[in-house]
Amino acid sequence: MITKALRTAGVSGACALLAATAVITAAPTADAATTTHCTVGNSSALANGYPLNYVRTSRTYCPGFTDSGSPYTLVIDQLGILIMDPWGQSSSIWYNVTATCGSVREDAGGILYFNSCTYRST
Repeated sequence: MITKALRTAGVSGACALLAATAVITAAPTADAATTTHCTVGNSSALANGYPLNYVRTSRTYCPGFTDSGSPYTLVIDQLGILIMDPWGQSSSIWYNVTATCGSVREDAGGILYFNSCTYRST
């Protein structure tokens, strides 16, 4: 279809088509990203012990945190996990964890709530 349009439109039509294509295929801007180190973070888990998709921490434990946009990568020395199951509660600590999260909100006291997180050990 484009070949037929170029044959029938002539040189000026082809130039206009190329100019329009250049605008459409412009390079995308770089995505924002935030990476920070935290000494301590907290999450919860169900009976399987795998943390839910959030991390709660504070600026005290993440002193270099500056919000540069999503995704948020947290390198956490100790992630405390409260495990809730039908028989009660227990806790676990994961060491040297990287959490990649989709969003964050901060309350007035400097508590950071990261959401939509996935985890891997570092």
